[in-house]
Amino acid sequence: MTSLADALPEMNWQLIFFTVLLSALVAFLGDMLGMKIAKKRVTLFGLRPRHTSTLITAITGMVIAMGIMTALAVTSDTVRTALFSLKYVQRQVLDLTSQLQEARDESDLMGIRYVESLQKLENSEKELAQVNEKLNSLTPELEATKEEISELRSQREELEKQIEALRSEALNLRRGLEAVREGRVVAFADELLAQETVPEGASREDLLSIMSNLRNKVRFIVSRRASISPEDISVGKDEQEEERVISRCLVINSRKVVRARALSNVVAGEPVILSYRVYESVRVYKKGELVFRKAVPPVSDVAEAEGALHEVLREVNPIAVGDGILRDPFTRTVGQIDATDFYEAVDSLNETKGSQIIVSVLAAEDIYTEGPVRVTLAIGLDER
Repeated sequence: MTSLADALPEMNWQLIFFTVLLSALVAFLGDMLGMKIAKKRVTLFGLRPRHTSTLITAITGMVIAMGIMTALAVTSDTVRTALFSLKYVQRQVLDLTSQLQEARDESDLMGIRYVESLQKLENSEKELAQVNEKLNSLTPELEATKEEISELRSQREELEKQIEALRSEALNLRRGLEAVREGRVVAFADELLAQETVPEGASREDLLSIMSNLRNKVRFIVSRRASISPEDISVGKDEQEEERVISRCLVINSRKVVRARALSNVVAGEPVILSYRVYESVRVYKKGELVFRKAVPPVSDVAEAEGALHEVLREVNPIAVGDGILRDPFTRTVGQIDATDFYEAVDSLNETKGSQIIVSVLAAEDIYTEGPVRVTLAIGLDER
């Protein structure tokens, strides 16, 4: 009931009523025409009147059918299409059905491809996860490799610095060699030419005077080596370098020593370029303080005594350096001994007889950081 009630409002009642009325009218007219023809005994195509009436009735039915189709075609697009374009519609339906099937097939193919793509994506994600795991496992190795590379770079930089320093040294040596070939070298690179003590509480004027004394000392030493007058020796004055030295000495009020060294090899006649170093100066040994003591075996002659004392003095050098005495940057030594004192000690050692002789090295004066270590030698027997 519900479906019929829903369908009734959708039916084309006007078309139905028009068709029924048209059929009734045509049938009525056909029946009247047939009756008249039958009464008048009219014949068609030589037929009997009864057969003629039957033919007219059939024609009337055909007219009713034609009228119904015409009415339906005029009033309904759907009926008109069904009557005159059905095959065309069917072909379209077939074409659309074929296209729909192709679309479905293509959709199915796309679905298959989509599924395959999803599978490939899943496989790719799995492979990516595996690659990530490998990367995570390789990360520590990568970090270690980076550290090794960084260390190697640092080593390379150090080696490059060393190579550069060696090149500079070789260049200086080459220049020095050329200078030696061309003339007389009166000072060598990094050689200590003079030093001056800066007393505690020195003023700026005192420091200016000390720097001037340093230059004069250098001028005098080089002039003796070159056998020319000190006035003919040119000593370069670097205002900026000397100001740095003075500022360094004024920062802390303490005893210091300023050393002047040759910046490069100096050939006779060339100006002397100096570099300065400032060191704190403290007393290392008091006058008469024991610096070193060593037991030596008895000697048989003067030459053996000299060799034994030279060996003792060589051992004093590293001991004094360890106690804080500054080396000469060129000779790498720190000690000095008066020739008279040395040969008196040689004679004393040669004359001393005993199974074990003690050689004592004593400070000849108060000795400070800048040195030199002036010593005297005392010879005695081991009383133990």
